[in-house]
Amino acid sequence: MIYHGFKWIEENKDLIIEANDIIWQYSGISLEEYKTSAYLANILTENGFKVEKPVAGIDTAFVAKFGVGKPEIGVLAEYDALPGLSQKVKTYKEPITKGGPGHGCGHNSIAAGVLGGVIGLKEEMIKKNIPGTIVFYGCPAEEGPFAKQNMASAGVFNNSDVILTWHSGDINCVVSYSTNSFLGLKFKFHGKSSHAAIAPYDGRSALDAVELMNVGANYLREHMISDAKIHYIITKGGDAVSIIPEFAEVQYAIRSPKKHQVTELYERLLNIAKGAALMTETTFDVELISACREILPNTVLEEVLLEAMLEIGAPAWDEEDRQFAKGMMKNISDSSIDIISQKYGIRRENFEIGLHDFVYNGFPERGLVMAGSSDVGDVSQIAPLAQFRYATSVMGTQAHTWVKTACSGSSLAHKGVLAAAKTFALTGYKLLINPSILEKAKKEFNLKTEGKRYESAIPEDLR
Repeated sequence: MIYHGFKWIEENKDLIIEANDIIWQYSGISLEEYKTSAYLANILTENGFKVEKPVAGIDTAFVAKFGVGKPEIGVLAEYDALPGLSQKVKTYKEPITKGGPGHGCGHNSIAAGVLGGVIGLKEEMIKKNIPGTIVFYGCPAEEGPFAKQNMASAGVFNNSDVILTWHSGDINCVVSYSTNSFLGLKFKFHGKSSHAAIAPYDGRSALDAVELMNVGANYLREHMISDAKIHYIITKGGDAVSIIPEFAEVQYAIRSPKKHQVTELYERLLNIAKGAALMTETTFDVELISACREILPNTVLEEVLLEAMLEIGAPAWDEEDRQFAKGMMKNISDSSIDIISQKYGIRRENFEIGLHDFVYNGFPERGLVMAGSSDVGDVSQIAPLAQFRYATSVMGTQAHTWVKTACSGSSLAHKGVLAAAKTFALTGYKLLINPSILEKAKKEFNLKTEGKRYESAIPEDLR
């Protein structure tokens, strides 16, 4: 069978690679991706998509649609960079701009792969007169205030029958793990200043309240489930050692596999803050930073993705890629290699070059809960969702590092992005022409959600 989407991707691979590199160069950080979102919206408009921008009150978020009616296949694109990770495409650390931003999580490649995939799928639909709608969701700020959560609360994703996404990585496989639900907060304590030596009795230390709260939180750890995590940093402790602090602030992050577990920990942490305020005769308020739900995997969609990935195969590495990768592997720690080797069953001798050269025929991560969090989780609670990963960096590369930034602008990323674009085009085609798959995916989704409507991870008192 001829896949016209593949033909378009091959004929326009320079455009897709250019998109990867231009977004890499722009490196817009969370909520400041103005150039990137405009660039992507323009290309989609030129290729027949109808663009709505902005959405959910976010200037750099947009939705682009092609087609009419059902089924509706949505695809998530991320494109924000990280501060402080500027880096040239070199195998040693050398920033383009010292302290500048860089794509240390490879979101430039995510956007480029989705871009190529949806246009390729559009060509398939036109050539074969396939009914339905494709939706490109332009999602900013994955690294910041979790924009997808705001888009989800605004109902942006509600009409899609299924949603697909991918992440650039170091292994070629379907992503089948879940993630932790997350809540980020600031506790702001207010006391009374006074001279710490002359009149300490007149002061009420906000810093004392913060420190007592942290002590209470540390005792709470004994009474949490083992999979839960609480982290904190003191972000404001006072202005001078001789002044009793009238204001102090501590930032907390709560993670646990399920939303209700995070909510329970938040309520217990709130009681600890109340106790600290009572002991110090201070007051406090809580500021929400961000929140997201756990990812809800969909095994039906994962099977379709795997079928497509096996048909497409791994990125076709060439000698340029191998030489770059060999030099880059010098920056990968033995610990990172050990983890990849054990987790995916890769023999250590295969790390001399460090390029993953096959697609896993299976689901090596199924049943696992990733330690981190992602606002993809909120979308997965609204519609059946599945995601995959293609190698765009050497094995053992850690996200949020200069090594990842360098790889994300290299020929490694180019190969992975083209494979990802084909995966989107082929998977979307399979879903459009097989409505029974959509029905099965929806049935699994309804069983896992028990028919409940989406609810954000933000506690009621902070909404």
